[in-house]
Parts: sequence; structure tokens; C-alpha cells
Amino acid sequence: MVLTIRVHHLESTKALFKLPREVIISLLIKNNYIESDKDPFVSVAYSLKSLFRMKQDIRLKIGGVDPICERCPKYRRKDCDPNRPQKKIVGRGFLGGGYEGPLDDISTRDKYNLNLKRTYTTSELRKIADF
Repeated sequence: MVLTIRVHHLESTKALFKLPREVIISLLIKNNYIESDKDPFVSVAYSLKSLFRMKQDIRLKIGGVDPICERCPKYRRKDCDPNRPQKKIVGRGFLGGGYEGPLDDISTRDKYNLNLKRTYTTSELRKIADF
């Protein structure tokens, strides 16, 4: 089965692989995704890391709601408009030190030269995004 996710979730997943859990949680709190490390969204975020360790076919899309967005506190509070993907949906600096630039679907697609018409494997996407 092919899973479809928003393109910017590739960068979020990269952060999950590269940064310690405490840093991810503090960034989620700092960027108003969660209020504490007990928030259920922490396990949703970490499900991305588990997904990318498995062999899975992935389609990428710009805009709209995917299974991660459906469970995101910002989306559920209406602090995010997934139908305006040109905006910085997640915002600058979410990935912490060393990350520069917007973290949105269009910028992520362009950064990695991704083709939205094809299906990728998780290992291909990990190689493309270097994680």
C-alpha cells in the first residue's frame, strides 16, 4: 500500500533522525505544537521515524491534509491552513540549529528536486534527504 504524505514531513522526519528526542520535544513545545512531553502528538511525530525505518512506498503531495496533519495540534486548533502550502506551514527554525530557510511543501520539494508524480520508497527518500 502506498502512503501519501505532505512534502514538508520529509524535513520533519529528517529532524527526528538527526536530533535527540529531548531537542525534538523542546522544539515542538517552543513552536506551539504541544504543551508537554506527555502530548499524544509526540508519538504521532515519532511514528514518522518508525515509518522511515521500514520499507514503504510513499507519494508526496503539496497542500491538503495527510495522516500526520490530521493528528497535528496546530491543524486541529486551526493554527495552520493546509490549503495554503506556499506559506511557511511549520515555520523557520523548527529543526533547530543549522537549519535555515522555510519549512514548507514547495520549498522542500524544490530543495530535493522531488517529482510529485512518482512513488518513492522510504530508503530512496532517506538517501535524497540525507538521513
